[in-house]
Amino acid sequence: MSKPDFRSFPNVLIGAGTRVQDFCVLGEPAKGRRPGEDPLIIGPDGVIRSHTIIYAGSRIGARLQTGHSVLIREKTSIGDDCSIGTGSVVEFAVVIGDRVRLH
Repeated sequence: MSKPDFRSFPNVLIGAGTRVQDFCVLGEPAKGRRPGEDPLIIGPDGVIRSHTIIYAGSRIGARLQTGHSVLIREKTSIGDDCSIGTGSVVEFAVVIGDRVRLH
């Protein structure tokens, strides 16, 4: 099995057991920020599906599942056991609690 083909910027922490599919971008810097300047923390046991982009400066809880082509902007906080459906956009500085399903 080959290693997934995704881009991860510096200062990205991916929790144990989280699977990242091909063509994702993790830790994209916000406009005016340098790569690695802001951390991106993704909790354990999640599934980040293909073509998902998650900006730096966000904190993602355990067991996040994204659909394909999800965009999560900077300074977003997402709790545990959340699901964000295919094609969804989570804008700048949004707070999502635990066990939320956004589809």
